[in-house]
Amino acid sequence: MMFKVSCYRNWFLLALMLLPVAGMQFAAVRPVAAQTQAASSSANFGGFFAPKGKGAPQQSQGGASRGACFGDASSLEHGMNLITLITPDTNRGLSVAARPVLFAHVSPSLARQVYFSLKNDDESYFYEQTVTLTSSGMLRFQLPDDAPELQVGEEYRWSVALICGNRLAPDSPWASAVIERSDVLTLDTQSMTPMEQASAYGRAGLWYDTVDRLYSMVQSQPASNAQSALSQLLAAEGLDSVSSVLKSSVGTERVGASAAVSGDGQS
Repeated sequence: MMFKVSCYRNWFLLALMLLPVAGMQFAAVRPVAAQTQAASSSANFGGFFAPKGKGAPQQSQGGASRGACFGDASSLEHGMNLITLITPDTNRGLSVAARPVLFAHVSPSLARQVYFSLKNDDESYFYEQTVTLTSSGMLRFQLPDDAPELQVGEEYRWSVALICGNRLAPDSPWASAVIERSDVLTLDTQSMTPMEQASAYGRAGLWYDTVDRLYSMVQSQPASNAQSALSQLLAAEGLDSVSSVLKSSVGTERVGASAAVSGDGQS
């Protein structure tokens, strides 16, 4: 399961190698001041302060699927919009987690499998997984406990591809972005409420941790204001289409359809 070599991923990796991780930098992120009660009693999300990165945006997309994802030639026009990775508008994000949680949104299509990979520049770290896709909507990618930890200060490229036929193909829709593990957070979040944690992560510029905390609240506390906070966060970072889906789901038990991708290969 870990670090396996799939006969059909060579072309996919070749494409991603054209998008090197090395050379991209994050400007220093100011540590969160030690104010453990900054959002102590507030039920509102405090916002997200994105670190300033250098270089061109690094989320990339490709593939058209030649009708396999839609059943007709319309996929040539719409295939590029099938996958939206949940990243800030810089298309690069930070996390303090050793095994972070990543999110993507997929539009309705005929795809029945999704391919996920995470690698560093020289592929000394490489994790991949293929799972069944039962519905469109938000996909949650959780690295399993037996996956090697991400190293602080190192950047990794994560990629998602839809398998619209029997196997991954050169024209399968895909998208990729960059994540860096950071140790910027100086607060002990264990004593905080979930919304306080989300606010602390947001103030520290930790995108992936912020989204994960808010999304977890939406799933477990649908009556809370976490859904509105998450929608506003996504809209502020240019993810308007995903934000609209979340807003339309207010009052429901779940946010659209969700498929969790974990190390056991189940969804």
